[in-house]
Amino acid sequence: FKHFLLVGCGGPVLNLSIWIWLRILTYNPNLRDDLIKDCPFIEKNEVDFFVCEVPIFFILLCNTFFLIWIMMIVVSKLRRNTAMDHDRKHWKAAKALIIVMPMLGAGYLITMVGPDQDTVWAYTVFQVLRSLVLSTQGLVISLPYCFLSTEVQNVVKYYRQHHLCYS
Repeated sequence: FKHFLLVGCGGPVLNLSIWIWLRILTYNPNLRDDLIKDCPFIEKNEVDFFVCEVPIFFILLCNTFFLIWIMMIVVSKLRRNTAMDHDRKHWKAAKALIIVMPMLGAGYLITMVGPDQDTVWAYTVFQVLRSLVLSTQGLVISLPYCFLSTEVQNVVKYYRQHHLCYS
């Protein structure tokens, strides 16, 4: 458990610390001539790509590798005996995993590319669309796989009926 906590919390803190350190080292305040010239974190520079976007791409590759590995294990176990009803549910879950992974990764791939700030309207439209995709990603996935699932709806109905009748 401790190593998961260390990687899950320590990794982002380490990445953020490296980013702050590199941004301060590579900042040249003489290139700006306005009120915010003393802040090294306002504009994008080459450090952002290597410290922010490369780790995202690496994590997506690792997640894809682990998904394929898990799917191979699940499918190999399901091929052994497919006559039971619970195995059909596992096949359904395996198909859902195949759909969910690209949906989760697509939002992050969109954040890695985009138009330059030179064309203001394209950059603005891109930022709005990117914000919508990233902020609604969890909702788009949780609706069909959690809240609209018949199994979840049946459990909620049972819970309501059971607690409303006995309350």
